[in-house]
Amino acid sequence: MSRLQHSEEGWTEHEKINLEDLQKMREVLFNKYQRRRLPWGDVVQIDTMIEDEQAAGGGEDTAGNMTQGNNRQ
Repeated sequence: MSRLQHSEEGWTEHEKINLEDLQKMREVLFNKYQRRRLPWGDVVQIDTMIEDEQAAGGGEDTAGNMTQGNNRQ
């Protein structure tokens, strides 16, 4: 994942984002989607990142309802 701020000339690379932060980001993105400020594909993309992190870490989803119950299109 990377980001670019107005004061930066290049992208800042982020090696790894932990599962808790991904889940918080998913909640924010889903809220934006509900207000029609974000396309559904962005929510799907963060869901994929969460699933990949869970598979890699073998950890349990602490917010299972958030990743499974709110997948409206």
